[in-house]
Amino acid sequence: MALDDARGLTAVDLERFQPASPKEQMTLRSRHGLDPDAFVVLHVGHLNRGRNVGLLGRLQRDPPRPRTQVVVVGSTSTPQDAELAMELTDAGVRVIGRHVAEIAEVYRLADCYVFPVVSRSSSIDVPLSVLEAMACDLPVVTTRFGGLTDLFHSGPGLCFVDNPAEIGGAVAACAAGPCGTRQMVAPYAWPRATRRFLDIVEEALELGGKQGES
Repeated sequence: MALDDARGLTAVDLERFQPASPKEQMTLRSRHGLDPDAFVVLHVGHLNRGRNVGLLGRLQRDPPRPRTQVVVVGSTSTPQDAELAMELTDAGVRVIGRHVAEIAEVYRLADCYVFPVVSRSSSIDVPLSVLEAMACDLPVVTTRFGGLTDLFHSGPGLCFVDNPAEIGGAVAACAAGPCGTRQMVAPYAWPRATRRFLDIVEEALELGGKQGES
């Protein structure tokens, strides 16, 4: 049925998630107690080992660029692994375990977004955090996870890695070049997704009406 196609609809709010100006980025870093001159690598999501977040501690210890600061925002919607949070903190990662009311601010203060997840059971098929980072026009380094490779191909600012061990090198290379991730994610803005959903519903209704007449 046509409605089955609606299950794969993916959307992001391009109004809420927007790139930051250099001045705004510095202001946001000051607000969150971060070095204004650091190279900020961000991850947002559930704070548990199944998401391979421990790799970000190694990224902090062996940084891809000078003055790298890894920031991890742990979701408060699920239990957080306190031991993992301590390990990351000990490695020098800035862990934010509290609820962040305006999460878009955290994306806008970053220089690069990393999605290290490998296990398909540890995230939804198309991780929303990746789309939100792209909407903010951040360079994104990600594993070939779920439906991401169905929606996107590697391009300016978007780098897929086959092995999480490659993330450090990919961050250095990806962030050094041009970035066009907001343009890549633009087709998945909410207005377009809504129109697509309505088209699917209309197709289903038309199909149902024809079947009823037969």
